[in-house]
Amino acid sequence: MHQKALDFGKRGTSKTHLLIKDDTVIGYFTLSMKPILTEGISKEVIKKIDGFSKNRKCIYFYLIGQLGLHDDYIGKGIGEFLLFNAIDLIEQSHTIIGGRYILVDAYACTPVIGFYERNGFTSLATQEESEASVKMIYKI
Repeated sequence: MHQKALDFGKRGTSKTHLLIKDDTVIGYFTLSMKPILTEGISKEVIKKIDGFSKNRKCIYFYLIGQLGLHDDYIGKGIGEFLLFNAIDLIEQSHTIIGGRYILVDAYACTPVIGFYERNGFTSLATQEESEASVKMIYKI
């Protein structure tokens, strides 16, 4: 993850944000933009996300990727802190360039999906999903 974050940052494709305490990274998240092909998504959902057309072939999302915590800080509210810090940064960008939704590719396990659902995300059923992840969205 470390090397990918550095490489993506140098290329300008994403930015990784760290939460550091006493020289230890206790949490992090990466922000970028991600296009999603709409094939396999209902026309009704496409129109809801796009806000205009049900015929879009591709929709762009703000992406919160690689949200993670040091094991010693799990269950202490740091995950929510990081998530809402990421959302706040996206909302700042949103006021400048627009956009409608935030996307996460959540691990397909009950605690992770529950975390995002408790914090306002809903599932986006697509054909791209795998057994390992679930696409979830948050309206800005």
